[in-house]
Amino acid sequence: MRGASNEEIAAAWHRSISVVELHVSSVLRKAGVGSRTELVSRCLGG
Repeated sequence: MRGASNEEIAAAWHRSISVVELHVSSVLRKAGVGSRTELVSRCLGG
């Protein structure tokens, strides 16, 4: 879901916002980054 907010993802996946936030923070922590923007930059070799 390109550019989707936590709220939009939660609605699309029929999950609570807190569940989405938990998953996003887990991915960011595992990747060693502090934001979605930083994650994308790292994935693109930035």
